[in-house]
Amino acid sequence: MSVPDVEHSPIFAGSPALEVMLDAGARAVSSLVLRRPDRRSIGVISVHRHRVGDWTRRQAGALRALAERTSFLLAANGG
Repeated sequence: MSVPDVEHSPIFAGSPALEVMLDAGARAVSSLVLRRPDRRSIGVISVHRHRVGDWTRRQAGALRALAERTSFLLAANGG
C-alpha cells in the first residue's frame, strides 16, 4: 500500500497518526506486508519520505525486493 500524500489521504484523515507523520516530516509512505514462504504474514515494513508523490517503478521494485529479503531473513530465523 502506498500513500503519496499523507496530508490528503483518507487513511490518515482525522487520525492522530496524521499529526505524528507531519511532525516527523513524513509526507508519503509505502507499507509492505512481510510474508513467510507459506504466505502467512509475519510483519509490515513501512518506508517514509519527506516529499509528496508516488514511487517510481524502480523505487517500488526496490521496496518489494527489500520486503522479500527481510521476509526471508525473518522466516529463516524463526520469525
